[in-house]
Amino acid sequence: MEEFFGEGKLFVERGGVPCIIRDARAGSAPVFQWFPADREEAFDKVAVVFSTDDGKTWDEAEPIRVKDLPENYQRPFDPTLVQLDDGRYRFYFTSHTRGNNRPAIYSAIGSDGIHYSFEPGVRLADEGRHVVDCSVARLGQSLAHVSRPWQGGKARGYHGGVH
Repeated sequence: MEEFFGEGKLFVERGGVPCIIRDARAGSAPVFQWFPADREEAFDKVAVVFSTDDGKTWDEAEPIRVKDLPENYQRPFDPTLVQLDDGRYRFYFTSHTRGNNRPAIYSAIGSDGIHYSFEPGVRLADEGRHVVDCSVARLGQSLAHVSRPWQGGKARGYHGGVH
């Protein structure tokens, strides 16, 4: 991989399921599932870290906070981030309600990359399958969404436009 991307450099320890965007204000903004050994309150939470110098240096990782996430929802996981035309961020994530173990894709919106407000309703669900691991990308003026069903069987992935 080094031949394509250059020498790798660790920017945060114990992170997984990453998504990175080029942010119009901050430079680079990756989100990831975080498992820090020394911050119990942040363990297995989605976090973000910013770089304003093309990844030469990084701010400290900060757990994302989602206001108004219903109490019976599982904590957000499998993060994806996009920046909207107005500069705000939309954070897509997998979750499910307790008592219904069928994951689906949800979203929250915020202006600083850390603090978000839950957007009511499901963004993508399939009554017969678990939907996880969304990816969202800008294609021209539109956003395209790709998710996969839970592993196993002959399930197919999902693709569609989002707003």
